[in-house]
Amino acid sequence: MPQMPPQQHQRMKILSAFLILIAAALVAGFLYFYKNPLALQKKPESLPDTSNEPMEVVVEENRTESGALVVPPGLPQDIPLEKGDILESTTTKFLGPGAEQLSLTYTSSKSVAQKYAEYKTYMSHKGYEIMEGPANSQVRSVFGTSAAANLSVAISSTKDGTLVQISYLIK
Repeated sequence: MPQMPPQQHQRMKILSAFLILIAAALVAGFLYFYKNPLALQKKPESLPDTSNEPMEVVVEENRTESGALVVPPGLPQDIPLEKGDILESTTTKFLGPGAEQLSLTYTSSKSVAQKYAEYKTYMSHKGYEIMEGPANSQVRSVFGTSAAANLSVAISSTKDGTLVQISYLIK
């Protein structure tokens, strides 16, 4: 077999490398689509991205009775509360998505551990999917999610007792 001139030999190497690269890309693409058949399907059009648009929010301080704040209307009646020492009671309405967040802060004479156990037990009995914050944190937290609402409770110790902060998001 006759020998190729050096320039032609160099071109053959480049052409061979290029063809191998194309073949490798084709094989990789085939494997990708073989293992991910949904990648070939047309994706449904998504809703427009409104994350940068301002959301209209209305925050209402809840009323008082006999000089004391009351529980936000709409908060489930069976959530364990101590209504005597309510420090904050607000209702936040997210007008775009139609969600509503009910917030309540109160003090308790019970320990952080007792209040934490009350709320965790309540969420468990109500069928919430529960996530817990770190047990060694200064603020104990427990989060519950359900199809209709999210319940978040943060409990901490203060010089005057135990501070309980509740957030109930109605979806």
